[in-house]
Amino acid sequence: MKIKGEFSIFALLLHILLIAVSAGAYWGMSPMFISGEISSGDPIFYIILPLYAVFVLFSILSPFISIKNIYIDEKSLRYRYLFFSRSYNLKDVEGYFTMEIPSKDTTYETIYPVSRNRILSPISSFYLSNYDEVKEQIPLRFIGKVKFSWKNYMLVLLFKKYNELDR
Repeated sequence: MKIKGEFSIFALLLHILLIAVSAGAYWGMSPMFISGEISSGDPIFYIILPLYAVFVLFSILSPFISIKNIYIDEKSLRYRYLFFSRSYNLKDVEGYFTMEIPSKDTTYETIYPVSRNRILSPISSFYLSNYDEVKEQIPLRFIGKVKFSWKNYMLVLLFKKYNELDR
């Protein structure tokens, strides 16, 4: 049995759009800095520049983190990112839980594999075009469904600790 998650073209286009918006913002903002309309003496400079820097860094780094292919076979769970891959032995993975993450129009179910009480990289229906096939064939034990709340979502994103989630 081999499972390969196929990356959704829609998600790739969304990342390209994010980079294009960032480049457009740079194109629009740079003349203001060059001409001196916004200088280091203006208080707005200390608000706009850090926000812009965070946005640009996010738009550039986000595709490298989010764009991944998933390979699952009898022995391992492997994530293949653009420039590196990470592999986990299935014996070390205790199971997985799911969470439905809402968006403006719909919800996206996400699988979170758990190993040694730590949450591994998610497998999301937003990023995979064959998510239902992957979920159906995943050889891991289903731990349960975690109700979405911002607290749970931030614990998953930032701290990756399964035992602290509200179920």
